[in-house]
Amino acid sequence: MGYRRLIKQYIQQVYEHTGDTWISGNTCSNLSDRDVDELRAIWLEIERDVESEALGDLNRRALRLCEQHNLTIEWLAERLGWQERVIEEWLLPAEHQRYRQMTRRDFQHFTTSINPALTRIDDRE
Repeated sequence: MGYRRLIKQYIQQVYEHTGDTWISGNTCSNLSDRDVDELRAIWLEIERDVESEALGDLNRRALRLCEQHNLTIEWLAERLGWQERVIEEWLLPAEHQRYRQMTRRDFQHFTTSINPALTRIDDRE
């Protein structure tokens, strides 16, 4: 097991047992600011993993919406104000080297931006 994975599991266990990560400049006086920042980054990774599990695969959800409503990358780029390259990377299979994971914020912008247009599309059908 790598050290980062070990630390990640330990931080998660500490949080589950105490309700706190105990990562702050005040409680970690023998750690450098850089060390504390690294531990916080690991904790953020844990939070993102938990959020991803709770929300499901946002990229696959976005792809399903695109398929259901015949949304093109060009249309999405114009509607969302994002580069086509970014949208293409979101819609790639997870194994692809250019795959980009969608954040919750990205997905919220995606759904909020396309929702009015979907209503108009559904009204026409």
